[in-house]
Amino acid sequence: MNDQFMTFLKEEGLTLDTMLYRSTLPEFLVTDAGVHWIQANEQPTEMVIDRYGSGHTVMASEVGRGLAFTEKMEDDYRLGGRIYVIIRLQDVKDQGGRVYKDVSSHVLNSYFLYLPEGKIQVSILR
Repeated sequence: MNDQFMTFLKEEGLTLDTMLYRSTLPEFLVTDAGVHWIQANEQPTEMVIDRYGSGHTVMASEVGRGLAFTEKMEDDYRLGGRIYVIIRLQDVKDQGGRVYKDVSSHVLNSYFLYLPEGKIQVSILR
């Protein structure tokens, strides 16, 4: 699985140091001992290309719990009290996660991250 993970990153022009962004409401963050986490969606609705399995477009819920992130921040993220959180792809790999192209997003370079631990550590963009 790690070979497929790294091949996908290379094909997308990503590295383990790539930072991805997500706009969220503050109430979706959990803080424990000063560390911020965001919980995975147990029933995600994104459409992804399942390059680790069938190769077809499937509902993200078929590949597992996770969240969608993008390579770039949108300008209007502060609307409605939203904040941006940042993750590193290394953290996805470290928990045995996978990265999928999100083909349902209107945002270019959007990715669905399968998160087997059900959460991922984030930094808050201030």
